[in-house]
Amino acid sequence: MILMKPAIKKSFFFAYLALITLLSVMPSSNFPKIPLFAHADKVAHFLMYLVFSFLFLWAWQPHIKKTKLLIPLCIVAIWGIFMEIVQKLLTQNRQFEVLDIVANILGGLCGIACWLIYNKIRKSLAKNN
Repeated sequence: MILMKPAIKKSFFFAYLALITLLSVMPSSNFPKIPLFAHADKVAHFLMYLVFSFLFLWAWQPHIKKTKLLIPLCIVAIWGIFMEIVQKLLTQNRQFEVLDIVANILGGLCGIACWLIYNKIRKSLAKNN
């Protein structure tokens, strides 16, 4: 198993956080107009915040215990709400959407579940080596 220094993990996390922030405040006219399906943007929110919460736990793994998983979820949820407020107040063609917040929180929950599965597999592999 490849070990990565905590500083590198945190760099990945902050780079991803910067990406989410940039995508959240960019004018929607900068995104390609690709007709997919209704509420495709909610799927994008879900996936972005799934990765966000997973990277959060991955980067701060030694400091997060299973009993304190509500803390990362709250941080992810607060960031998602903050980004929606920023869209409403500081952008002209982006808007505050409650369903985006719901997608962010559900993505955050699934990211935590994925991290728990990843961590269990990682520990199992370490035991077997």
